[in-house]
Amino acid sequence: MDRGIVKGQTFSSEFQRFDQDLVFIKRDHFWPRSNRQIDVFGKFWWLFLRGEKAQDVKVFANKQWVRRPNEYALLCPPFSMVQWQLDPGPLQWEAYISPTPLPLKWNQGAVLIPWRTKSIFARTSDLIAELDAVHHQEPLLPLENVSAIGLRTKKYIDSHFTEDLSIQTVANNLGFHFKVMSRHFYADFGLSPSLYRNKLRIMNAKCQMLFQDISVLDAAVSSGFSTPGGFNKAFHKIMGLAPSHIPNLKKQN
Repeated sequence: MDRGIVKGQTFSSEFQRFDQDLVFIKRDHFWPRSNRQIDVFGKFWWLFLRGEKAQDVKVFANKQWVRRPNEYALLCPPFSMVQWQLDPGPLQWEAYISPTPLPLKWNQGAVLIPWRTKSIFARTSDLIAELDAVHHQEPLLPLENVSAIGLRTKKYIDSHFTEDLSIQTVANNLGFHFKVMSRHFYADFGLSPSLYRNKLRIMNAKCQMLFQDISVLDAAVSSGFSTPGGFNKAFHKIMGLAPSHIPNLKKQN
């Protein structure tokens, strides 16, 4: 099992790699003020668990802000999104990350699920088996609440986010007027197509550096960034630290 610790101005994260395709994170964070943010998850899925200080976290689910008890977890399949509302003060959470494919029933977007086990899973197969035993889920964004234009745009970006395409080209390829496409996308997901793609690229690069023996430059290029400077600036803006601070757990074998 490999470990790495990352410290920012307001947080500390401990990373543990249990096997080749499973990383466990424990995050301690202090929010100086109220904050709303949107996280975007790329090719890797995340399972968020409550820490001891998670009482002030809300997620935007089915057009309203909700808070669930500690017996719930948040599963974020590949290419899902989450809107968080965070109150000032200390916050602790834990999460698993994996590139291993999930069963099809979990690939329709982020969901809240009952989660009462206190076990720590060292193998991805055991964690997925535990997920398979869950029969209740609350989708954060049911597909019937998403416009056809917004959904088609998202799916296209998901499939082409590493390519050097302008958002205008995305609109042209889909046969949409740029402003109409952007307006529908923002109304559906709360951010612009450009920012959505940028967040996808950053998260993809971060997870690559965690799981693969890859340099910062190679992670940037393979995630769709054309220059190291642009990648470093975007990474710091979204993640709050330089990409060189992300531990490469693969190298520590």
